[in-house]
Amino acid sequence: MSINIAKIYSILGSENSIVPLAVKDSFSSLGMTSGSFITGQEEGYDRFIDEVGTEIVWLGGVPIYKWLFDKTVFNIYGLDSKYDARNLKNLRKNKKIQLLHLSSHWVL
Repeated sequence: MSINIAKIYSILGSENSIVPLAVKDSFSSLGMTSGSFITGQEEGYDRFIDEVGTEIVWLGGVPIYKWLFDKTVFNIYGLDSKYDARNLKNLRKNKKIQLLHLSSHWVL
């Protein structure tokens, strides 16, 4: 298996992937953690835990939350989870969204 530079650039440049964010955050955390270890070992460990914990939440938790949201809320309302939310600006174009918008004004 050979490494294709064009494929690597394609993955790193994709706006639909979390790989570019993971690479950026990894290098950022590495720099901040190493700077904290220079100041003191205990501070370095604290920084490491903070940075890695934050990355796990953002890079792992957000996609899991989106997946759960797609499987529950979108199914309840009968919408497609691949639907681009920017289309909601123009409600007249999509009858299903327009009907959902009108029926969402419930009186309690």
